[in-house]
Amino acid sequence: LVWFFSSPYFYHSTSFGGDPKFVSCAEEGFKIMDEECNDLKVCVLSATRIPAMLDPLIPQTNLIGCTDWNDLFDSFVEGRCNVVLAPEIRILLMRVKNSDYSRNITNITVSKTVFHPEPLGIVTRNDDPEWSDFCQWVVQALMTISDNSKFKQTDVFGKEFSSMFQDIQSEIGNWNDLFEGFVNEDITPNAGLNSVNNGTTGLIRSLPLGSTDIVGPDPVIGGTIRDIIERGYIRCVLRIDRRGFAERISFNQTIKKYKGMDVDYCRAVAASIFGSGAEEATIEWKEVTNSTHAFGLLNEGAVDLVAGIMVNLERDVRESSTGVGFSFTNPYFFNNSGLDNTAEESLGGNDLNLCLVTRQDDVQWSNYVYWIVECTFFAEESNISSSIANDMPQVSLFGEGLERMFRDAILAVGNYGDIYEENVESIIPRARRNLLNPNSKPGPQLYALPGVLA
Repeated sequence: LVWFFSSPYFYHSTSFGGDPKFVSCAEEGFKIMDEECNDLKVCVLSATRIPAMLDPLIPQTNLIGCTDWNDLFDSFVEGRCNVVLAPEIRILLMRVKNSDYSRNITNITVSKTVFHPEPLGIVTRNDDPEWSDFCQWVVQALMTISDNSKFKQTDVFGKEFSSMFQDIQSEIGNWNDLFEGFVNEDITPNAGLNSVNNGTTGLIRSLPLGSTDIVGPDPVIGGTIRDIIERGYIRCVLRIDRRGFAERISFNQTIKKYKGMDVDYCRAVAASIFGSGAEEATIEWKEVTNSTHAFGLLNEGAVDLVAGIMVNLERDVRESSTGVGFSFTNPYFFNNSGLDNTAEESLGGNDLNLCLVTRQDDVQWSNYVYWIVECTFFAEESNISSSIANDMPQVSLFGEGLERMFRDAILAVGNYGDIYEENVESIIPRARRNLLNPNSKPGPQLYALPGVLA
């Protein structure tokens, strides 16, 4: 089954905890020649992916496998290990501090680096996009609300829900109120990933890929992926004449060539289906000058995807010119405040973010495009560029023949950092939300999409 997930509203994190000296050894990576770290022993839960996840960082001989939380606790307090790596590590360390062993273990700490943070969101069926959108925008409202927020009335879900955001504010408050009411900050601080991004730190971060080797259904008959394969090319819309994002470099009756960030994301999608190296022959470009024209073409089925469009409440749920909602990837560009006029003109307006967009009536295709964008984030996080694109995982989730989707996308355009450097860096130097949000000392990852406030 395929499900719809809202934006994450909370991150469960896995961190090192224990003796400060050895936590530092584990956090920085075990060095066999470093005598101070020779005695590092890390207790982990055996029946999880954690031992394999640590393999490049810490030799398996330095890991102590434990069966459950009680075994982790006993192994640590009895000295079989000096560091523990586990989800919500502060719970275990609080138990140590409150136990009879606290007199023997007086100095313990938690690493600033987090491993494999697990994002939590609201899950709905994918056969009711209006209900999924409703849940998504409840989450967005909670992350948008502040003490002096003023919400606009909206009828995108019907007039009976026109005051939904005001109702959320009066009944629940904002995300901070929710956090403080239900989460113990001694265990999970309201900081790091679990705080709302104010625009000064990075937001580029891939969602977990999960088990990509699970074999999923082949492209469905009558679906967009199957149609594209049979047709031999994708049809991608560009909002043209936006320097750094979508600009024409040659144009005649038979050859259209473009460059820019939006262009590269269309090229990545095409390469993921047809293989790298033939993008020019496997993309039919459509030029528009405004988003209204783009949404019209997409709604009519005349194109497969649109690049370089801002996601907001109205467009996600019920876009005004078409009367329907659309599916958006996570943003691949954020318009930072304080841009100069050149940068503003390059964007073609004051869009707050840029995404790839598909219709809502083909979940398989929307998911496919969504994960192509995510794979560019994952590649930069993993230091995988086009020259080593085969280091990307193979993917069986979209059936036979598309296993190389991630590899061929990265082979064609590189990782997110490569795409930004090639197209945008000279115009808008990479900063703020367009930076990676790393596992090492992560910053706020909760992002409130525009469209809720008046």
